[in-house]
Amino acid sequence: MKRSEVERAVLRKSEHLCALVEDLGYDSQPRQLQCNNGAHVSSLMHFFDDNPGAVEAVREWVLDNAELEDNDDEDEEEYEEVDESDTYDDEEECPPTLRYGDERASA
Repeated sequence: MKRSEVERAVLRKSEHLCALVEDLGYDSQPRQLQCNNGAHVSSLMHFFDDNPGAVEAVREWVLDNAELEDNDDEDEEEYEEVDESDTYDDEEECPPTLRYGDERASA
């Protein structure tokens, strides 16, 4: 994909973003949650998993643009910090993922 194609791309909806990342090569199996334009949400999720900077950019956009309440110390929700050692390279074997309804998930 050429830079000029990305610059001209109209990205007004999430399905446009899904199509963009598929054009970048994030079109792996299994394909899940198909958009109206034929792109898949799973491609966007794979893109975000591979590009933590993109996730951080979304977070920064939210902080800059969303109307957020100021938090009191006692009401502040705690978020778990990501341990970079929890990520897996392509060569490493990923542990099996629990899926909704999996008996192991309720144990």
